[in-house]
Amino acid sequence: MNNIDEIKRIISGFIKKETSEITNETVVRISVMWRRMYSELEKHGFKVSNPSKIKTFGELLNALAFHEKNEDHAKNETTSDEENKRFILGSSKFLYILILILIIGADTLSWILHFLILVIAALPVSWGVIFLYKFMNPLILIVLAPLIYLGWLFSVLIISNLEMFMWRPLFKKPAYMYIDEDIKSALVFRLIMHSYNRRALLMSLPITNLFITSPVLILWLKKFIIQAYTPSKIPCSASINSIFCWPLDADITHIADNVIIGYENNIIAHAVNIEKDGRAVYMSAPIYIESGVTIGACSIIGMGVKIGRDALVIIGSNVIPKTQIGDGEIWGGNPAFLISKK
Repeated sequence: MNNIDEIKRIISGFIKKETSEITNETVVRISVMWRRMYSELEKHGFKVSNPSKIKTFGELLNALAFHEKNEDHAKNETTSDEENKRFILGSSKFLYILILILIIGADTLSWILHFLILVIAALPVSWGVIFLYKFMNPLILIVLAPLIYLGWLFSVLIISNLEMFMWRPLFKKPAYMYIDEDIKSALVFRLIMHSYNRRALLMSLPITNLFITSPVLILWLKKFIIQAYTPSKIPCSASINSIFCWPLDADITHIADNVIIGYENNIIAHAVNIEKDGRAVYMSAPIYIESGVTIGACSIIGMGVKIGRDALVIIGSNVIPKTQIGDGEIWGGNPAFLISKK
């Protein structure tokens, strides 16, 4: 303690002793003015915790030294906390920048892959046309243009199937996931969006929608198209010939035998919502459609819906997520509700 003389000078008037007479054994709590003494010490920068427990001058010095040590420790802790906060903030900024770069890169790569597949599919078709041009009249090639286009479309489907098969080990739709919360969620969401965009691309190509009513002899082609935008194996049954729509989440849409699904239905087993804290979240839940079900045209089937055997969903209905439709029930409306039983 470097200020012992200063402390002795302050307390000498309160304990009625000269500074030279004050030792470690000197009793400092002998005056009714002890509270004022500690107030005076505090004015001069000597703060003591629990002064009522101090009896001697030595205890007073120890208390002052302990308080200074605690203050230094608190300063060190504050400094350490500030350094930790700066480190965490710096790490968060770095992670945010990394995720942002990853998102931009993944989105760009996704779009490049879509167009690259179209170009790669055109290569063998172009070589075939160039080869035939040597032996055929150009007018005949013009007449054969629809067949040439079908060859290109089939090449697109083959390459798209191969790409989706490549993503299969990495692809699994989460039941609940914050979007772009970390590197993993950013990659998973980009892969999911890649499959949705692939479906949009394939459905925009001429003639693709014609195969929604594929004859029984080429029924495999409908499954082939669905698999071209679905990384996971589709659980649809052989009754796919009575499904007149392209399920968006075909990998988690379970359709039994003898099911009729009308034109322009939207079967969507996922949702993207904004939480109260502003974070975007991706959710998904399997859809189960049992045997004998009929779903009228232009209906919407939400995620997590279960439709029991021989049930009927009326044209233009909106079956909201998590709805449970029992066996033989008739539902309709927006939102859909139970009308009657068969």
